[in-house]
Amino acid sequence: MAVIKSLPELIKGDILCDDIYFKDKLLLLSAGTVINREAVKKLATWGIRQVNVIEPLGYNGSKETKRKKKDKILYSRQLFDIKQLFYEGLQYVVNESRYGYVLNNDYQLRWLENLFVAIMSDDRISITLFRLKRVDSYSYFHSFDVFLLGSLFAKSLGVEDIKTFATGCLIHDVGKLKIPKEILRKEGKLTKSEFEVMQNHTIYGVEWVRKNNLSPIFEQLIKSHHERLDGSGYPEGLVDHELSTEVRLLSIVDTYSALTLKRPYRDPFTATKAIELLLNKKHKYDLAFLICYIELLNIYPTDSIVKLSNGKTARVKEVNETQPYRPILEELDGSGIFELPVNLSVTIPKFIKWDSIYEWDQKNDNHLRENFWGNYLVNLMNGNINEAIESYKVLANGMSNEGIFIDIIVKSIKEIGEKWEAGQLSVGEEHDALLGIQEILSLTLERPRKMD
Repeated sequence: MAVIKSLPELIKGDILCDDIYFKDKLLLLSAGTVINREAVKKLATWGIRQVNVIEPLGYNGSKETKRKKKDKILYSRQLFDIKQLFYEGLQYVVNESRYGYVLNNDYQLRWLENLFVAIMSDDRISITLFRLKRVDSYSYFHSFDVFLLGSLFAKSLGVEDIKTFATGCLIHDVGKLKIPKEILRKEGKLTKSEFEVMQNHTIYGVEWVRKNNLSPIFEQLIKSHHERLDGSGYPEGLVDHELSTEVRLLSIVDTYSALTLKRPYRDPFTATKAIELLLNKKHKYDLAFLICYIELLNIYPTDSIVKLSNGKTARVKEVNETQPYRPILEELDGSGIFELPVNLSVTIPKFIKWDSIYEWDQKNDNHLRENFWGNYLVNLMNGNINEAIESYKVLANGMSNEGIFIDIIVKSIKEIGEKWEAGQLSVGEEHDALLGIQEILSLTLERPRKMD
């Protein structure tokens, strides 16, 4: 475990946890350096008063610093391996189409690297995450992605204890280690019963925290990251006032990461589509924090109204999904249409609003619509009516009641009937699906009051 020491407290064999810079510019000593007389002399010469180190194996310090033999100490080689793991994770999850410009900064990168090394110096955490990586690489890289995005998000908002929050982001899915591998690695949508088993990962995560004597604050983050403001989440169905700031932040980042990373059963959503989905579910997520997250990434969906750094207001007219941070903008005063410049002479510091309109372009958005239709049907058949309604709302957006009846209600009944006749549905699944269609039909008949 890492400790902070003043120069007189350093002993031969201590290992630096962090790169040491003079005034954040000149690299004095690299992380992993083994402390000796010359290293201490160099630190003193440049006025460095204290450093973060890992003590050598076998060190017998005071009672407060003694460790049990079973507690492992990371040597410089192990520290180097953790740095390698950090950069492996960067290569896997980071690209500008998901991160925008937020990581185009050496200081931010070094800060995240040092934060990762510091967290992973706790053997309880590093051993568990190495195991998660072996068991289910997607869950590990998703956790690493949430760590990166969550840490940057918390830093931008001035969260007081960033290291604790960042650690919670990194370990939020450790409970998946107790989920059966056939469910964890399934290349397809989970059945209702399988999804119920998967939900238990939040409870298993809490058990892991207690077993390893970690701070109770991690229990809240791990247990509640799937809770939603409207009470539709799990495992406890908590609502607005019951969710802490940290849980609200984590739920946004966790969902964005899950949507935009490739899954075994579907291709990733683009960053702008993921943001649209989050905005469409603003009753589930904290809208004020969601807007802050959008501004952090500087990725705005089509039809967003934004404030430019030159004081003008514009609408996002078109987004290139490979470079979503450089949209085509239309100034609202009618003075012109232009692409956000590469030299950042004009930027978008402020999100104002989004029109919340889905325009289903048959050529470009067919795949997305099919995803929603597939989710809609699966949730109907599994009796997940609330989830089916969420997909229905997206499918029905902008359609007339007549169009909804023909293209959604009638089509649903027809496809359910065909699956029943083909022997693909049980009696219970057909019953659940038809009950769900009846409830959705009642929503349609009550429009526009309930659907607007």
